[in-house]
Amino acid sequence: MSVPNNILLLDVGNTCIKYALVDSTGKKHFGVIQKADDLLAMLATVKTCYISAVGQKIKVKEIQTVLTDNNIESYHIASQAAFAGLTCAYQKINKLGVDRWLAMLACRKQYAGNFAVLDFGTAMTCDVVNATGQHLGGWIAPMF
Repeated sequence: MSVPNNILLLDVGNTCIKYALVDSTGKKHFGVIQKADDLLAMLATVKTCYISAVGQKIKVKEIQTVLTDNNIESYHIASQAAFAGLTCAYQKINKLGVDRWLAMLACRKQYAGNFAVLDFGTAMTCDVVNATGQHLGGWIAPMF
């Protein structure tokens, strides 16, 4: 019997739950599910799950119940004041959606200069970061 060692990354959105299943070699499998019970088919190989969500408290609770019932350790990721060379401009950190925070962290990991992250999903967002890793602010606007 093999020991579960895959990592499951979940992005719980307004319309669906996007996932990446990462194995010990770094190989990734991506997909989309609609509800927490759809996770059951892949959990036999999962050791740990990281969840990001903007709002969606009910969906996250359902997912955490499925994970707990299947002995999967899980972590709910949130925006932070500072992490990995990036400092948030917001005084109230919980006002910055974790999707925006994670996008800035990913860009910062790849690029050390000034940058802007533009994201077009349920809403359009823009966040600007300088070369020292200071988030200068951003904006969010609904999609039409």
